[in-house]
Amino acid sequence: MESSEKMILQKVAHTIRALSADAIEKQQSGHPGLPLGIAEIGAFLFTKVMRHNPENPTWMGRDRFILSAGHGSMFQYSLLHLCGYDLSLDDIKNFRLLESKTPGHPEYGMTPGVETTTGPLGQGIGAATGMTIAQKLLAARFGDELFNSKIFVIAGDGCMMEGISSECGSLAGHLGLNNLIIIYDSNDVCLDGPTDECLSEDIAARYRAYGFNVATIDGYNFDVMEQVFNSALKEKSKPTLIIAKTIIGKYSPTRQGTSASHGRFLGPEEMKAFKKEIGWPEAPFYIPEDVKKYFDELKPIFKDYEKKWNDSYYKLILGDPEKGKLWRIFSERKLPEDFEDQIWNLEIGTNLPTRKYNEAIIAKVAELLPFFISGSADVASVDLTWLPGNKIIKRDKWASQQIKFGVREFCMAASA
Repeated sequence: MESSEKMILQKVAHTIRALSADAIEKQQSGHPGLPLGIAEIGAFLFTKVMRHNPENPTWMGRDRFILSAGHGSMFQYSLLHLCGYDLSLDDIKNFRLLESKTPGHPEYGMTPGVETTTGPLGQGIGAATGMTIAQKLLAARFGDELFNSKIFVIAGDGCMMEGISSECGSLAGHLGLNNLIIIYDSNDVCLDGPTDECLSEDIAARYRAYGFNVATIDGYNFDVMEQVFNSALKEKSKPTLIIAKTIIGKYSPTRQGTSASHGRFLGPEEMKAFKKEIGWPEAPFYIPEDVKKYFDELKPIFKDYEKKWNDSYYKLILGDPEKGKLWRIFSERKLPEDFEDQIWNLEIGTNLPTRKYNEAIIAKVAELLPFFISGSADVASVDLTWLPGNKIIKRDKWASQQIKFGVREFCMAASA
């Protein structure tokens, strides 16, 4: 990567830091540690890696980003604003205010560009696992030329400790979800202090055992980021875990690397020292003109991502009558006009256990609704939630309508 590109990415990273710190300082509430610590990863990911179009956040072919460590929400809001999503600087200034578009933790439906609600640690990994499964299901029906999106997650030490991350990691590795890329913000600090007081496992070995590709990087080296993300994007059979070694609260002179930077606003003296460290004006909510220009120049690239996808969509879906018909069923998700009649008039028999009625009804629903997916946490043979033939989804066979989650109830619920 050319030095000029690294310089502007570094300035973008500092803009993320400053906007985050300013918004948190204004409300005297929030978590500055994550946005200060992992800003470079965000700058690189949103500008160099992800295919997204801020002017159309619901574009079907986009890559998705989930901040599983949702307490660091200003990191995401700063990036959404800079990229050009419908999130103004006034919205940034209204961080954590009631009914604002920038709540304390990301909330789906409140903020353009937020794909799911997060806050409970590890929950974002569960949601991302479900999204990657959905992409695989769509690709099996409509082709991976269209449905090849990547789901990116930023998770923290707390997410790694939560049990749900283990369940989801195990399932993702088993199913070979190569479209899942987890970025682990590994700063060795949690809210109550150093992680070595409560966490000593080898997380890289753990994820390799699940079946992930694992890479450990310096979270501030753009050249290494370029290499590892390129490798993750090309991966064909495994999910990826990128362990980014970072410093929580980086550039906060007296708090960086400690739990003191995790969940407390910096205060006037630390703010002044922090901005001096990054060479920033003291005036709040400052965005350099060259950063604004950089993102203006990215807008045509963002739009082109969608245009190319739409061109393929018109050719591959609308140009194929059968796929076009099936796509309308999937996208509209409407019930057939006689749906209730077919269910009510279903011949099942009398004096049967309730689960036998469930079995028949679930099978009929799956027949009538091709977008219906049945799943069970290892009790389908008992509660009869399986489908006729018991054909389950496998890593190389995604055309079925039944997922065997194994004994992973948290993962199953979060993925759905």
